[in-house]
Amino acid sequence: MREDYIQHNPLVGQGLTGFKHFFADWFIAVPDWNYTLTKIVAEGDTVWAYGTYSGTQKGDWLGIPATNKSYSITAVDIFRIQDGKLAEHWDVIDVYGLFKQLGVIQ
Repeated sequence: MREDYIQHNPLVGQGLTGFKHFFADWFIAVPDWNYTLTKIVAEGDTVWAYGTYSGTQKGDWLGIPATNKSYSITAVDIFRIQDGKLAEHWDVIDVYGLFKQLGVIQ
């Protein structure tokens, strides 16, 4: 991953440091964190990954107090590769499904 990694998800900080902080917080809040890759496609300098994120929220995460509820959501992560390293990221995530499963919304 490039040090100047560009992140297009507003919840994740920029650069390698932002990426590391976001995932460290997620792993702490969801100790049984899991990702299952369903499909990956590469074309030119772009890689698309489709998969499922799941786990049980045991700690505060994304401003949501611990719920002790499990979730399973699908996402598409899109990466641009530069010089053999991750350079940029976009995602499409089922945030509605996440919040519903965690009980944040009805």
